[in-house]
Amino acid sequence: MDSSTASLYTSGPFATYLKASNEKQLFIEHFRRLYLRYRASRLYGGQVKVLDLGCGNGVTSQLVMDMLTERGQKFHYFGVDPHQGQLDQFASTVSAVSGSQLSLLQCDLAGFDTSEQFDLVIAYQLLYHVPDLTAALRKILSLGREVLIGHHGPRGIHQVQEQFRQHVTGGPHIISTDSEVEAILAGLEAEIGERHFERHGFVASIDVNSFRNHNLVAFLLQCDPAKLDDSLLYAVHLYLERITSPDFRLPHDVGLFTITNLTHPRL
Repeated sequence: MDSSTASLYTSGPFATYLKASNEKQLFIEHFRRLYLRYRASRLYGGQVKVLDLGCGNGVTSQLVMDMLTERGQKFHYFGVDPHQGQLDQFASTVSAVSGSQLSLLQCDLAGFDTSEQFDLVIAYQLLYHVPDLTAALRKILSLGREVLIGHHGPRGIHQVQEQFRQHVTGGPHIISTDSEVEAILAGLEAEIGERHFERHGFVASIDVNSFRNHNLVAFLLQCDPAKLDDSLLYAVHLYLERITSPDFRLPHDVGLFTITNLTHPRL
């Protein structure tokens, strides 16, 4: 991760996770290849409309915009997030891109109301916070011609959350996996229509040498760092010792789903 991207998050649980994990780097490496499946990738000379749902402070968004810029693709990037503070930080740190546009909107998925169709919709690690997975996926599929959805799998963060379920807070689907998302998508044939639905994924890793760090444990459990006591930290430490490799790296599964207007052979 370069210094400009890392500066988007300077403190707190998520910043600690970003320093400990290679997930974001691996995401953009895979997305570079997956993007070749999207018809939008062949619209050189035109402007691609990208909708990023749950964009947060923009750490993933910046990687996507950098990738589009490297490809010479002009774009109008729409970032949507329910937290204005994160959007303000996004706006203050995003790199200027000549010939492209950025629009930010404070809103959650349920309240996002538009008749506009986007070329590409990105919903990466968003679904943990929605009240109804099926309704959320239906809406995501309706917003764009082509879609990328990301959700974590059974190993990694999900393992820790299952083990310490009683301490996990956050959204109603914090403890969920990509298999649940895939099962729902597989049943939404009418919403997907003639588009191609494929599953992909990668295995990231998390350096848990700093498992005694309140912020990292708070991120894994999606809870307030101030509510972590020494006994819980010790219990997490013992559990991580059992499930990590000798170098204290925790494998972390990430599932990616593409819904595309694929018109050339799969890569």
